[in-house]
Amino acid sequence: MNDLRPEDWDRLRELRSAFLERGETTTGDALSDYWGSERDLELYDATFARRIGWRWAAVLDELESRAFPRAPAVILDWGCGTGGAARAWLEHFGADGLTDLHLVDRSLPAAQFAAERVRPLAGSARIHEELPATCDLLLLSHVLDETGSADRTELLELCSRAHSIVWLEPGHQASARALVTLREELRTRFDVIAPCPHRDTCGLLAPGHERDWCHHFATPPRSVFQDGFWTRASRELGIDLRSLPYSFLALATAQPDTTPADVGRVLGRPRMEKGRARLDLCTRTGVQTRDYLARFDKQRFRELGESPERARLFRVREEGERIVGLDPFP
Repeated sequence: MNDLRPEDWDRLRELRSAFLERGETTTGDALSDYWGSERDLELYDATFARRIGWRWAAVLDELESRAFPRAPAVILDWGCGTGGAARAWLEHFGADGLTDLHLVDRSLPAAQFAAERVRPLAGSARIHEELPATCDLLLLSHVLDETGSADRTELLELCSRAHSIVWLEPGHQASARALVTLREELRTRFDVIAPCPHRDTCGLLAPGHERDWCHHFATPPRSVFQDGFWTRASRELGIDLRSLPYSFLALATAQPDTTPADVGRVLGRPRMEKGRARLDLCTRTGVQTRDYLARFDKQRFRELGESPERARLFRVREEGERIVGLDPFP
């Protein structure tokens, strides 16, 4: 879709403004449907949904190495929109073993649009537009900004009927902090697989971390930066193509903990200074700010300052309050 008309760009700006307003909503009220036509769905799928797909790619890349179950028979993509979460999963892991795919959205046209786009990836699986009684995998994508308190109660009940969950949100403070709260509720029934390097209480709930949040950054495909369509989209819509913050949770039932005790995760972006990187490091003992000096490993130091193309999980060696070794995990 490289031949957008001026009115298409106008409509995309309207949609973006609506999304940003929803992200700032603090009332907790559920929000009304914003799709005005099938053209809205097409425009969204070609732009904003693509960027969400790059976030999904980063999450699913990580789950390949985090002992997450990957052959679900029944998948539910709740709040599916144009079906980006289900498509990302099927493009990454395939449809082997899949018997039923449920695409559920408060907008029936959106669910129908999603079904059309997902069908080529779903193999022989049956596609439904209603909730299943239970599911092997529940996919949730960018839903917290659009749900009121009653919907969140429904979401938790929905989670209780799943065997595994992957939940992706934009990486802003409000949604990330909300995920921390949900993590604590859900870990009584599920094993936390990612992004955390441990399954204990989230370190961001400790005193002193009230303004901190757990977020990460995805890297768009390199081709995007040479693509005339995305150059124009960046200019027309005020999008920073380089910045793709996200927060997520991956949970499953009855999964062994295979993460070594010395693994830590760097949250957000390291603060790079001359000869020193300041890292917000999440480990089993909590979240602390630690220094890593360039002289310990110049190549690793450079990697910390670059755009992340992999999860920032490391085997960590510390001396006092200073990190002396970071070995990628796994």
